[in-house]
Amino acid sequence: MPLPPCSTGITLQDFKLLYPKLSTQVPAVKTRGDTTIQTFTVNPKSGKLIYFGKSSGHTIAIPANTLCDPNKNAYGPTEWMKPCILATSSITFEVRTWNDAKGQPHAEFSPNIRFNPSAPDPVRLYFADNDLQNFSRVVIPFCNGSNHCVDESITDAALTTHAAPHPKGGYWIYRTLRHFSGYNVTAF
Repeated sequence: MPLPPCSTGITLQDFKLLYPKLSTQVPAVKTRGDTTIQTFTVNPKSGKLIYFGKSSGHTIAIPANTLCDPNKNAYGPTEWMKPCILATSSITFEVRTWNDAKGQPHAEFSPNIRFNPSAPDPVRLYFADNDLQNFSRVVIPFCNGSNHCVDESITDAALTTHAAPHPKGGYWIYRTLRHFSGYNVTAF
């Protein structure tokens, strides 16, 4: 499924129109300091549309047949585009979210898992950044456990970050993912 252009009349808020086959979930929220902690479970055969974050403003779309089995596949940048053995059992994830000193959102997913690179409908991450107003370029980089961040679109154009006006002000910042790890909005 191609990323929806803003001019189609479908707003990014209409996720059920974009992902009609996915059931939705808003995980229970726990907080530790300024960090929101949520868990959700995905059946790999049916996928899931997860609304997450302190006010459930962010979204992750995980279509069916996109989860690689974490016990049968290697993980790391050299593996993202390799074929994988698909997961057959449900997987429970944890997502931690917070805003940095500039007010830009961050999300860290665990366990680390990669996604099926040949899936017809890829996994997509949507951040609602209601405070973002001015930028010349915006990206959602992948950040590893050492907080080293990389703009993956430099070597993989399919991972280019897109922005669309958010109906409550600010922007939706979104892109396709090849794996779960840490991500944040970076505006220049």
